[in-house]
Amino acid sequence: MVIDFESLKQMADLEAQTPGPKITIYFSVPAASNYAIVGRAKLKAAVHEAMMQMEASQVPSATLTTILNELSLLDSPELWTHRSESYAFFVSAQLARWYALPLPVQDKMIVSNQFDLSPLLPFLSLPEHFFILDVSLGKPRMAQVHPQFLVPMKLESVWKFLESLGKEDIVHNRSFHTAGAARNGHSATIPHGAGQDTEFHRVDRYFQIFAHEIDLLLHNSREPLVLLGTTPSIAALQKYLLYSNVLVFEGHLEFPSGNPIQPGTSVWFACAKLYMENREKNKDVTVDRRPRAKGKKNKPYDKKGLHYA
Repeated sequence: MVIDFESLKQMADLEAQTPGPKITIYFSVPAASNYAIVGRAKLKAAVHEAMMQMEASQVPSATLTTILNELSLLDSPELWTHRSESYAFFVSAQLARWYALPLPVQDKMIVSNQFDLSPLLPFLSLPEHFFILDVSLGKPRMAQVHPQFLVPMKLESVWKFLESLGKEDIVHNRSFHTAGAARNGHSATIPHGAGQDTEFHRVDRYFQIFAHEIDLLLHNSREPLVLLGTTPSIAALQKYLLYSNVLVFEGHLEFPSGNPIQPGTSVWFACAKLYMENREKNKDVTVDRRPRAKGKKNKPYDKKGLHYA
């Protein structure tokens, strides 16, 4: 279950008005294939400790039985379908809820007359959504990523430019050769031979159009734009991109596919984790986010490693 802070606070406020103990459990899981085994063990230990505390506090046996039944509902297959960095659980005689979190939290178990939401406070500043952009030559894709669904976004002018190339495809033109594997697992191609200058300017024009399209789409937006692709492709786009709230995803993140795009939480978790890590890294750094002057360019980018999907 993805966090909906408004409904979570409403739940906590309502539960604070009802009698009986409230159990709050937080724990993180390792970045390993056995995360489900570790998670189940931590959950079982926390449940055991909670029961011991309630028995010591002489909670009525009927209430204990009801809460134990609610706790037994937590360990469901859905909980361990996808790995999350950490988990939060809220249990009373009336309900049992769990939430997957994109960053680690300190392990804790609390039995009280109200739920403890304090470890979730850092997550309150997460953006309402993210934009994710697959920067490539051939199949550029973009989507708006929400916690529980994704909305595809059209890149009309970019797609039209690619269509206008016709048979002179920049990906399969014989003046290109294949380079080694690039980041994100994609092979790359670079221009060479007599057509190198022509192809270079064509690719450069492509990224001009690409960046302009993104700036138009995000003209009234402030949410983070997460870029996927090889370092040279991203640098080529950022050479012209004016939108300043940009995060670059290092490593492999599969762009969601399907028609329509299949809902899921893994992409949102990845974006949220990147956002929070970047915020932590730069919390003491003053960043100049003023738009660059029109026509201002960064240093020339290295043509090697351009991402062709």
